[in-house]
Amino acid sequence: MMAIDIAKSWQHANLNKGISGYYDNFEENKSRMIEQDIESYEQAIQDLNEREKSLKKELRKDTKKQETLDEVREHLKDKKQKLKETKKELSRLPKTIKSIKSDFKDKMKELSKLSGDLARSLHESPGDDEHEEDIALIDDFIDLLQKIDKIAPLDEIIKNAGLEFKVEHETGSKKVRKYSKVLILLKESLAARLLNHALEHVIESERREHLDHAHAACMDIIEINARVKFMLDYYDSLQKFVTSIHIISIGVSTVQEYNYMEATQYFLKARELLTKMDETFRGLPIAKQYVALSRAYASDAFNIIYLLNSYYNWKAIAKDANGELKDIADLSVTNIQEWITKQYGFPPIDKVNQIVKKIIWPQPKMPKME
Repeated sequence: MMAIDIAKSWQHANLNKGISGYYDNFEENKSRMIEQDIESYEQAIQDLNEREKSLKKELRKDTKKQETLDEVREHLKDKKQKLKETKKELSRLPKTIKSIKSDFKDKMKELSKLSGDLARSLHESPGDDEHEEDIALIDDFIDLLQKIDKIAPLDEIIKNAGLEFKVEHETGSKKVRKYSKVLILLKESLAARLLNHALEHVIESERREHLDHAHAACMDIIEINARVKFMLDYYDSLQKFVTSIHIISIGVSTVQEYNYMEATQYFLKARELLTKMDETFRGLPIAKQYVALSRAYASDAFNIIYLLNSYYNWKAIAKDANGELKDIADLSVTNIQEWITKQYGFPPIDKVNQIVKKIIWPQPKMPKME
């Protein structure tokens, strides 16, 4: 519901006041932004030039430094090109400012409309009754904010409008006044909806699509939070939680492709991430459920490798055995095949042969014998 709270804040904000505070000095502000970029590129070029000189000296003693030197030169080339382009942008600014202002004004109007659409749409489908349209609207809203921020810093608009975003968060009520934190909260809201949507889908391909999207949103949060430092433990755990569910989904697909060892490793990685979350997340019933699920899937996938070895050998025994041994062998073959088939689908025989050939056993050990 945080997306609703944020959309409503935009709706009710005095955006005209916020815009005028920045818009009246638009050319000056834009010029200052570009000059700051130029300074940043010039400093980066200076640092890279010094690093290049240092590496050239080191290269005389250590030829392995060549790869690092090549990377530095590539970065240097890139920064010089960007500096050149940015200087051109500054020189053209007086001519392009009218177009920039017009684009800015259009996008702010679009923001006003989209925030209204978003608030209405999400209000009509709260809680578990979520729709694909809502996810698309949140995506569009985030995308538009990012586009506007590239034209004019939204922090300036928010400050001049005296805008404060009040949201009901999992950890309690929050009040934020920084665009970066608004963006984090929106991406969390998006990730939560995508995750919930994914868990409702029974078709694995659709589940994976939503989980891919949710995982990307969480990684964006981590990247932004490297600068913002906003509820670090919470968002680190959220990222681990969403990523682990994503990994489990990939693991299930990997089992269905009969790559059992790789799938086992995926499930164990998911379990590792889940156990590294903070206490708030680890205590959630759904988190405990997924810890158990990751372990269950891991043991299933790993056991299938050895069950297929049993299947292969019991089948060989059944071919030539007689009497009770043949009955045991036939029953074992049937039971193993039925269980694997019902759970995950039985692999082709040529795949079974490949798996059996690669099986890894514990070291042989002689028991104590009297």
